[in-house]
Amino acid sequence: MNKSRLIWGIICLALAALLAVQTFATPGGKMLSTLGDTNVPIPPITPAIILGIVGIVLLATAGSGTPKTALEAQPKTVQDEEKVALTIGTILLIVAVAGCTSQLPTPAPSTATDTSLPPTATGTPLPPTATGTSLPPIATETSLPPTATAPLPFTLAAQAEDLIGTWRHPRGSYIRFYDDGTSHIGFSLNSLDSMPPIANTYAFDDSQIRVTEISSAIGLSCGSDVGIYEVRLLEGGGIQIVVINDSCGYRSRDYPGVYEAVP
Repeated sequence: MNKSRLIWGIICLALAALLAVQTFATPGGKMLSTLGDTNVPIPPITPAIILGIVGIVLLATAGSGTPKTALEAQPKTVQDEEKVALTIGTILLIVAVAGCTSQLPTPAPSTATDTSLPPTATGTPLPPTATGTSLPPIATETSLPPTATAPLPFTLAAQAEDLIGTWRHPRGSYIRFYDDGTSHIGFSLNSLDSMPPIANTYAFDDSQIRVTEISSAIGLSCGSDVGIYEVRLLEGGGIQIVVINDSCGYRSRDYPGVYEAVP
C-alpha cells in the first residue's frame, strides 16, 4: 500500500470538507478570488469537488502501486486499514458535496414598519347651553277694591237738597255740592270756593246722578265723559258715593267712597 497517496487523499478530502463548511457559512454562497483589482466570484462547488475527486483518486490508487508479492506478504490488518481510509474518504466527499449544494436560506429583511396609530382625538366638551331667563311677570292692572257697603239701612238721594253741603273723605279730600247743580272737589276747605282743583256738574236722573267735568287743575281730565253714580244717604248723617258706570279712570277711582258731613 502507498501510504503517501493515502495520506494525501485524506488531506484532500479534509480540505474539501473544510471548503464545503466555509462555503456553507459564506453569505451569498460564493467565494471571492482576487484577479488583479477585481474580486471574481468562484462557484462554491468547484474547489470542494475538485479536492474531493483528487482525494478519492489518491485513496483508490493508494494500494495499486505495491507489487503483487508485497501485497500477498502484507497482513490482513493492512488491507483493513485501506478499506477504512477509503470509507472515510467517501464519507468526507459526501459531506463536501452536501455542504456545497445546501445553503440555509437568507432571511429577507423585514420591510414592515410598525406604524403607530395616531392618538385618538378626545372630544372637546361643549360649552353649557345657555338657559333661557324667564321674563319677569308683566304687571297687570290691579283692579280697585269694591266700594265698601254702607251699613244698613240707607236710602238713595233723589234731589239736590239731599246733597247740598260739604263732605269729607277719609283720605282728606273734600267735596261740596251747590244748589245750582255744581260741585267742587279740593284738598282743603279754603280751596273749595276760590280755586277748586276739580269742578263738576251733577244732575239727578231718578235715583242716580250724572256727573260731567267743568274744569280740572290736577293735570288729569275726563273731558266730556259722563259718569253715572248713585248717592246713598247713610244712617248717622254720612253719604256713600257708588260708581255705576264711568269711563274716566281717575274720577271712577277717586270720586266714590264714604264721606262724613262737615259742619
